[in-house]
Amino acid sequence: MLVITFEPFRAFYNTLGTSKSKKSRFDLLQEANISKDTANRIWYDGNVSLEIVNRLCQTYGLQLHEVITYVEE
Repeated sequence: MLVITFEPFRAFYNTLGTSKSKKSRFDLLQEANISKDTANRIWYDGNVSLEIVNRLCQTYGLQLHEVITYVEE
């Protein structure tokens, strides 16, 4: 069964910041203007609206395939 995952976005986000100061999920809340619950759904592959996916794309200059992808469960 195929499921949607935010792994591409998490991989991208984990590269942001400096070696001494990585970006935190709190930074994500502020930059993308999302709630803590939404950030947790992104981090743990929960249900997120397309509006939020679009906001991530716009905030970080990403294409859809850089935010979500299908994987075998």
